[in-house]
Amino acid sequence: MQLAASSVIGISAYDGAVGLVLGTLLRFFVAIVPATTYALIDQRLPALNRWALGGPVLGVLVFLVMGFIVLPRTAFVTPPSVTPMPPVPALLIHMFGLGLPISLVIHTVGPLREGGSSCAR
Repeated sequence: MQLAASSVIGISAYDGAVGLVLGTLLRFFVAIVPATTYALIDQRLPALNRWALGGPVLGVLVFLVMGFIVLPRTAFVTPPSVTPMPPVPALLIHMFGLGLPISLVIHTVGPLREGGSSCAR
């Protein structure tokens, strides 16, 4: 969690509980924003309206946005004791650990609001 907090407060994120709390909040934020975005565009883009395709695509987009737009503009610091994750496993985690669960939840809960069946998708 401190790794996420270091993007806001730098190396001091590793000094105490503040980094842990801030990092936890940032992790929730980083999950909620893509989930909300996916839910809003899911119905508008037919190609993404399938959870098995839309979820991994979402994961790739989050990976690219975080890696090339967000993190370079922050105070993100990796301490010497932490080995950065190689890009391919990080991408796979974003695709199947973030994107796929988000799309499954959206496609499971979404039809309940609309009165439809999640099996039809």
